[in-house]
Amino acid sequence: MDRLTAFTGCRPMVTTSIPKRKCRSSTINRSRISLRIKQLLTGNATPRTPQSRLRRLVSNIELLDEQPGGDISVASNSMVFESSLRDDTIWAARNEYRLRYVDGELKMAYKKVILVNNEKALFTLSFLI
Repeated sequence: MDRLTAFTGCRPMVTTSIPKRKCRSSTINRSRISLRIKQLLTGNATPRTPQSRLRRLVSNIELLDEQPGGDISVASNSMVFESSLRDDTIWAARNEYRLRYVDGELKMAYKKVILVNNEKALFTLSFLI
């Protein structure tokens, strides 16, 4: 298990429409996420100033099935409204999760975010979706 997975408890995935790749982010990759986490832990990270204002909406939560090993597959739709100096942006996505019981508590083991507008170039996300 790498440090990013150990720190976050899950393997982040932001996918695009390129079919031959299992995981691809339009503007950030695992090494960049790892760097940002290291910066946050050391206190050397510089946040966006002023911070974007965000509102999140999660809907249509579906319990899909139980995976081998006891994991539970869950899916949902989400929308994040971001208001920044640049513009107002709505990020819509389909989310897939894998939940698992660890020491009697339900934990997220996997999260996949599929942006609705993933076929075109996107602005940099300054927050985790």
